[in-house]
Amino acid sequence: MRKCDVVFSENYSYSLEDAYAKIFECVDENGILCIQDFPDDECEIEGYISCRLKFDEKSKLNALKEFKSIKENIISLAHLAGDDGKLHICELNACPEKIKDVFYTYIENLDVGTDDFDGIDRLHNKWLNDLSFENFTAEEMKFMENYRNTEVKDAEKRIGANFCAFEVIRRAQRYFRLLTLEAPKIVCDNEEYLMLKAFIIHSFAVSFEKIA
Repeated sequence: MRKCDVVFSENYSYSLEDAYAKIFECVDENGILCIQDFPDDECEIEGYISCRLKFDEKSKLNALKEFKSIKENIISLAHLAGDDGKLHICELNACPEKIKDVFYTYIENLDVGTDDFDGIDRLHNKWLNDLSFENFTAEEMKFMENYRNTEVKDAEKRIGANFCAFEVIRRAQRYFRLLTLEAPKIVCDNEEYLMLKAFIIHSFAVSFEKIA
């Protein structure tokens, strides 16, 4: 099975168009794309994703155009954000509708289904201490599962209930935050690629499974 890996280095990074083309070059004659999985909550990558894509040249070109527009609007939003990475409502309201639509679709925090933000922060900090869920109680794991499931449902409501909807939103939010932090270009490029990969899967996948 042909596997797709796009590697960024300090000496070279792909253009958006090159990365997009390279992903589709890895699609075999049966429409199967085998691509490296996304980093997990511990920033580790385990295995690959195998998915069947259904597309034609017109839909492929339209999707690239749509993604480029989303990316450009995220960059515009990042330029408006303050040092804390947040947008003031007055600045957002002054933006063109297409930029506001991108904010409310891709950048605004997802619904977590709870007002217990202190509990979320506590569990997040607990995970950061060990970079592991090993010491989490069953009740804590259930709490995290519930709010993550709510996030996934909100992501699917925003952009459509297909594979990787949550991953598209999460990567867009991370890309926005990295831009506001003025992170190194290679870091932003890598996050842009992860967002692109999720966007392609969400746009075209009709089957999806994780493999070793």
